[in-house]
Amino acid sequence: MAGKILQVPQGLLSLLGLKEQGRNPDVLSDTVIPDIDLTDLWLQRLMVNELDPFSPPVSFAASTQGQANFLTAGANPAQIPTNEMWYVYQMQVGGSLLAAEYIRLAPMLIPQFNVGQNQLVGLDYNDVITARARSFCAFAQRPFWAPPGAVFGLRIFDIVTAASITCTLGLRVARLKI
Repeated sequence: MAGKILQVPQGLLSLLGLKEQGRNPDVLSDTVIPDIDLTDLWLQRLMVNELDPFSPPVSFAASTQGQANFLTAGANPAQIPTNEMWYVYQMQVGGSLLAAEYIRLAPMLIPQFNVGQNQLVGLDYNDVITARARSFCAFAQRPFWAPPGAVFGLRIFDIVTAASITCTLGLRVARLKI
């Protein structure tokens, strides 16, 4: 809808290339349709770090393989509340390895009630066994939407340890009430 321009935000006319022979136009044409996605900017304002209060570190023994859940302090699965949807900007699973220890794992999201396809949300961490202590970290490849009731976990492909390896979940999320 064309209309008379009453106020011109600084830089708008030069951004849209609307100067007419060096002067401001009197009418903004219908051909100019603003299209700026503000979703990412809005979500960035809502971002919070969800760390230890959500899921303390979890230890995995040498016999552990397959799907594993992170747990809350009350030993419940680290689950998104059923009245929220989360935009997960960053997800990481990390920890420390002693000399001669090895772990191959990937972060994952497990749908509510384990129904549907579990989603590996990042590439697997894979290292070689060495004679030195080191740390490890596997990241989600990109931001993703996590539905209500989903559980944060990891897939352990292989593990070598004399005792156990402790993993920590780190999240940066925007929590949206639904």
